[in-house]
Amino acid sequence: WENAGMIYLGDDEKDEEAFEVLDRLGGITVLVSQQERPTLAKYRLRDPQEARAWLRRLDRALNSTFPG
Repeated sequence: WENAGMIYLGDDEKDEEAFEVLDRLGGITVLVSQQERPTLAKYRLRDPQEARAWLRRLDRALNSTFPG
């Protein structure tokens, strides 16, 4: 899929390696955590509920841009 984007959501230190790799590849990286800590993720969401809401908004936006 030539123009496919990558999105990775993670919630702990084990996800930092994936954040680093996907950042180099131009992906979107999101830490899901209420805890403030250093991360390689570009974005942060507070909890799984906020992550689900964000993914729903993203889905709606993509479906209105690329219907069908």
